[in-house]
Amino acid sequence: MRPLSTLFFFVSFLTLSYTGAAAAQDAPSPAAQEARRAFEEGRDHHNDRRYLLAAEAFERAYRLMREAGLPNAGLILFNLGTSFDEIPGRERDARDAYARYLEEAEPTDEASAQRIALVQARIRELDLRIGAAPASGEGSISPIGPIVLGGGGALLLASAIAAGVLAAENDAFLAACDEGICPASARASAEAVRDLAIATDVLWITGAVVAATGLVLTLILREGGGEAPPVTAGCTGEGCALLLRGAF
Repeated sequence: MRPLSTLFFFVSFLTLSYTGAAAAQDAPSPAAQEARRAFEEGRDHHNDRRYLLAAEAFERAYRLMREAGLPNAGLILFNLGTSFDEIPGRERDARDAYARYLEEAEPTDEASAQRIALVQARIRELDLRIGAAPASGEGSISPIGPIVLGGGGALLLASAIAAGVLAAENDAFLAACDEGICPASARASAEAVRDLAIATDVLWITGAVVAATGLVLTLILREGGGEAPPVTAGCTGEGCALLLRGAF
């Protein structure tokens, strides 16, 4: 858990540091004046929980402070990191800002050393979180694949039920026949057995193709991961085929 009180204290500390640096100049440059306004804007946005606007303002303040040659410019990178840190999905941006802060921060006293240690610990935590999350562009598993796979499973189950009914009907038909000779009254039963056999084959083949398609989609289709490779499946009188077009 992040020590938010420490983070907000550092925001206030940064304000004092910047004010002191600006006051040390007899005639602040336009860039320094604009940097201070950008910093105060970012501070106000952060305090009001408008974190994306705060991050934009802190980034602008950092750039302007560097242009003005102010020595405390790197401290704003901490504020930039804490702003991104409050926005879900922006963990990588927060980590990058913290890393840039470490490149410019110097442990001049015990307080600054503690802040650097805090940032280092936070970076380790973010590394663990980023490592457990899907890579950029990969996204999470799309529900389409499991839904199609479930539909294929339902068709296979229906084919199994139809096969059981077919077996019962076929036994009844054979019982009506004597040594392969069937009476005319058994003709309707023979037609029913034939129709059930066709339906069972269609259900089984279609269910297998749909289930295979669902499995492939489950493995390759991701939400937020870009356009999915097109998949085509179908059956003809000579068999069934599954065509997947794309790159792996």
